[in-house]
Amino acid sequence: MLRHAAITLFAKHGYQNVSLRMLAQHIGIQAGSIYNHITNKQEFLFLLLRSIMEDLQAEVQSAVDRAQTAPERLDAFIRTHVHFHAINKEAVFIGNMELRNLEPEHLDQILDMRRAYEARFSDALLDAARHHGIGIDDVRFMTRAAFSMMNGVASWYSRKGPMKSDAVAQGFVDLIHRMAGIPQES
Repeated sequence: MLRHAAITLFAKHGYQNVSLRMLAQHIGIQAGSIYNHITNKQEFLFLLLRSIMEDLQAEVQSAVDRAQTAPERLDAFIRTHVHFHAINKEAVFIGNMELRNLEPEHLDQILDMRRAYEARFSDALLDAARHHGIGIDDVRFMTRAAFSMMNGVASWYSRKGPMKSDAVAQGFVDLIHRMAGIPQES
């Protein structure tokens, strides 16, 4: 309940504009009672951003673990990443926008998590390419390009729109395969 309220308020007003009193009021508790749930606002922001990243990683890892081949693992990574971004728009938004409000040691921890996550994608991309005997000249560039596109889903996708998130995710699978020159498996 507290996490959901914080995501909603931070996405709507921004971290700097949300007081602990406002957060407490939103969940229906006394302002002083908020300290039964959190230590301070900065620590709470860090824990919130870390939990969002952990949720993404766990969903992706679960999907990748069920895949059999290297191309299937890449596809599972892409689909799950895109789907997460499509259905968790507010969490993704604050996960990106509120990094600026983290203290340096907290920021470093979140950025380390992101680098490790991106490295897993790079590995999946390289493994899928190798599976088909294809080399990728600049995997770092390709990874950044893929994440720029996939992360953007959170800014434009709408459940009310004409495409379902599964179709959007498949579109990204197809697009990234074409970018990397990796044939689609039947």
